[in-house]
Amino acid sequence: MTMQERALEDNLPSVSIVMPIYNEARSIDTSLASVLGQDYPPHLTEILIAERRSDDGTSERIRRIAAQHHDRRLRLLENPGRTPGAAMNRMIREAEGDIIVRVDGHAEIAADYVRRCVSALQDHDALNVGGCISAVGYGYIGRAIAMAIESFWGNGGARYRTPPCTAPVYVDTVQFGAWRRETLLALGPFVEWPVNEDCEFNARILDAGGRILLHPAIRAVYYPRRSLVSLARQYFRYGKLKCRVIARHPSRLRVRQVIPMVLVLSLVAPWAITVGADWEPSLALSTPLAYLGGLGMVSLHLSARRKRAAGVLLLPAVFATLHLSYGLGTLWGMGALFKFLRKKEQQFPLPETRPDEVLRSRLGEQS
Repeated sequence: MTMQERALEDNLPSVSIVMPIYNEARSIDTSLASVLGQDYPPHLTEILIAERRSDDGTSERIRRIAAQHHDRRLRLLENPGRTPGAAMNRMIREAEGDIIVRVDGHAEIAADYVRRCVSALQDHDALNVGGCISAVGYGYIGRAIAMAIESFWGNGGARYRTPPCTAPVYVDTVQFGAWRRETLLALGPFVEWPVNEDCEFNARILDAGGRILLHPAIRAVYYPRRSLVSLARQYFRYGKLKCRVIARHPSRLRVRQVIPMVLVLSLVAPWAITVGADWEPSLALSTPLAYLGGLGMVSLHLSARRKRAAGVLLLPAVFATLHLSYGLGTLWGMGALFKFLRKKEQQFPLPETRPDEVLRSRLGEQS
């Protein structure tokens, strides 16, 4: 009996859990264990993993876990495109489930995560649903990074992080995500970027007239980077690729996305003015000193609230890494944005975003 036939028999939708993976040896055991431990009926669930030739032993760990669960529908696919978007597109083509739920290899989902996602899609007029994501770090630096990205000063007020919502709310984006298969087929494929492919797809949903739901009952844990260097690379790419998202979806521009770039300019501009106008160098130091003072006060407050004294020393460096790397990435990405505006579709061709008949009827029901 196929998964779809069993779904009809049980009067429940079948689910495909999709996992784009690269170099997740440190967390893949925990992540995959949480996926295999879901309370949704196993015979209605398949797990697809698209792995892009990791060099840290991730694929070997996945194969070992799959061998231990030979009774489960778990498939390891190759991702020759080497980006999360390419992995998503490959798995969506292979998926058989009515509902597709994304889980990343650096996340651990609650035991009822899939069941809650399915319920939210059935009970609300949303095309994408997600939940509240808490961050847990390892080591002094990892814990400081987790503290920072869970605070307003580190995430800019992202609703899926802080403060946790107490009731379902419609938002502009969620982390990971769960969709009906027909939505992905109608609005896809994902753009094959190194990051922000999910952000761009969420913007596409909103532009098509759909809604995105954040539900407090859907819970997961995210394991952030463990070093400032890797964090800087990550957020530089976030800022850079955000410009591509805005180029395609200008109405999705938010103030929080511009502030890091303004911060970088405000730190650099006084030095340029001082050199050009022969002003006192102390004037150029005023903005950096004010910024450092602000970071110190925020770090002291968070450390006291979390009762972690080490945060006072580490948090300023973490916040500065988050803000400046994202701001520099945004400045770098502005060049690509201007090229896009000049060459239009030649630089970053848009995928098809017109809803098909199934999605159009669903959007009609929402209105």
